[in-house]
Formats: sequence, structure tokens, C-alpha cells
Amino acid sequence: MSQKDVILELPSALSSVAELDEFVHDLMERHGLNEEVHGNLLVSLTEAVTNAIRHGNRFDEDKCVRVEVYREKAQLKVVVIDQGCGFEPDSVPDPTTEEALEQEGGRGVFLMKLLSDEIAFHDDGRTVEMCYSCTCGPNASPSGSSGVAIA
Repeated sequence: MSQKDVILELPSALSSVAELDEFVHDLMERHGLNEEVHGNLLVSLTEAVTNAIRHGNRFDEDKCVRVEVYREKAQLKVVVIDQGCGFEPDSVPDPTTEEALEQEGGRGVFLMKLLSDEIAFHDDGRTVEMCYSCTCGPNASPSGSSGVAIA
């Protein structure tokens, strides 16, 4: 059974995305993530939070985006939750089609799927759960949570 390791709550402003770099760096050190997982996590989490702010909460600063991180053995689960109306993930157009290649934007869900080992959407699209395989480093706890930190 996994335990919540880290919680981050962000206001629905694009400036909040700047906090993710340090947040992911701290996760890297805490859980001994390698550079590939670090990069994949940073890009996919940035996309998920940006989508939650822009499309989910529609920049409503009375709403927040919540990031929860769970560690279970050699897997890190990152959950992003918004307070919006949700969406149907299967209805997102394929950004690799010829007509979509020239468009600005529209690649977030595609990148999240590409860069995470597993991805699932819940609560009518208001919650995205991304999983990453990782190995334990010197500061990591292979048996589960290493505590709760609220940032």
C-alpha cells in the first residue's frame, strides 16, 4: 500500500508553474531518481499542471491545482487534481497528424502519455495519475513514504 509522500497546492496562475522545477528536483533527491526520470517527470508534470490551470480551472485563482506524490517500492506515482469541469481524454486530437503539426499547443496530453510509464485519468478528467519507474538512491526509501512535506 502506498502512502502520500508530498503535497503541493498551487494557485491557478501560470506563474505557479515556476515552482515545479524545484519541486521535481527535491523529488529527485528524495527518491534517487535518475536524470531520465527527472526530465520525463518535469516535462509531464509541467504539462499536467499547465493544463489543469488553463483548461481545468480556467485561470480562476479561487481554485487550486493539487499535486500529490506517492512512493511504492520502485514506482513513483504523481497525481494532479484540478477543480474544473473535467474533460474526455479520449477526445483530445492526435497532435502528430499532418494538420496538427503546424498548430501551436495541443501536445500536453500526448507528452504526458509519452513520458510517463503509465497514465490514467479519473474523476471525469479532473485527475491525472502518472507513474514512473525508479530506482532507489541513497536518500530514498524503498519501502514507501519517507514522510509528509507540505510545500
